[in-house]
Amino acid sequence: MLSGIDVRGMSCMADALNARAEVSAELTAHGADYCLNLKKNAGNRELLSHLEGLFNFLTTDGFI
Repeated sequence: MLSGIDVRGMSCMADALNARAEVSAELTAHGADYCLNLKKNAGNRELLSHLEGLFNFLTTDGFI
């Protein structure tokens, strides 16, 4: 996906279609940070649930 593109130090964004472990692994392997959109569909339910739990924990415990 990223052959020939230098993304070191860049922040990359992708739509919900690309919110997959392979995409984030490739971006970080090439030195980039990323922001991926999540939707409440079958492919992202587990990840979305984990992130909602994390944000709920952080907001109720005063971290955010």
